[in-house]
Amino acid sequence: MNYYESFLKSLLSYSKLPNSLDISFIMPNYSKNNASTPPSLIYAGGELTISFPFFCESSGFSSYILLYTIKGSSTITIEKTVYQLQENNLLFLDCNLPFKISSYNSNWKFQILYLKEDFINQYFSIFNDNNNFIYDVKPYSCVSSCFRNIINPQHTNTSLSNLYETKWIIDILTEICIHEKNLDNPEDYIPEYIRKSKDILDNKLTQTFSLDELADELQVNKYRLCREFSKYYNMPPLRYLNHKKIEKSKELLFGTNLTITEISTRLGIENVNHFIQLFKKETGATPLAYKQEAPSSIRELHSPYKPDDLDQ
Repeated sequence: MNYYESFLKSLLSYSKLPNSLDISFIMPNYSKNNASTPPSLIYAGGELTISFPFFCESSGFSSYILLYTIKGSSTITIEKTVYQLQENNLLFLDCNLPFKISSYNSNWKFQILYLKEDFINQYFSIFNDNNNFIYDVKPYSCVSSCFRNIINPQHTNTSLSNLYETKWIIDILTEICIHEKNLDNPEDYIPEYIRKSKDILDNKLTQTFSLDELADELQVNKYRLCREFSKYYNMPPLRYLNHKKIEKSKELLFGTNLTITEISTRLGIENVNHFIQLFKKETGATPLAYKQEAPSSIRELHSPYKPDDLDQ
């Protein structure tokens, strides 16, 4: 019995299912070459928008689900307990548990991945230690970008696609498990003003920005800001900003024909020599040497460049 047949057999009730038994309304096809090494961790997945009313009830089958709600809402009943799935909620579910998903009051847009059990059960046991199934995705989270990379991959090297895919799945699982383990320690929560400072810096990649300006915008002491920011992100604010600029410069190096000077200017660093020094400090090589000597795996990781990232 293949995976789709197993899912169909588990269905107890549903709001709609075409006569052809096309289950793409809840389990979109995800075509992967599982003969490659390593094989894909994903049975099925994609982005869906479901019109209400909708429900789907399953007696359980062998898989794990990662489901990220983009818009709208729904409920899921697991072992007689009802959980709300709101915008920016991530569901992590062991599908061996009977469940019912329902949406009755809004069109529901979400991204979903059906994962092979493999080593995923180890992450689930950590995340579900307190019977938790829902993770609230914050602005600083990697979840949305990892889902986007998996469902709409930009890389073209198919021999590496499963490795990238595995990396992004592990990034998601690692984040939510670390968060769950930290719940008992209030000191590990990131303060709102620190999260806001990161958001500000993430949107300043094309500008010069001083620590004084950041502290003034947040109305906080700059020394406290440096200390607290370093505690949660392992580097002070301006070093974080330069790190993000260098990461973006790698995309521009491999995805455009811009010169080193043009890249420096685009990232708000008017002194190209200063940019080269920052780049070498971060990577160990000058931008030109990095571009010429980088292996194909590094090129794939930083390509292609999306023009609207910096041109808005």
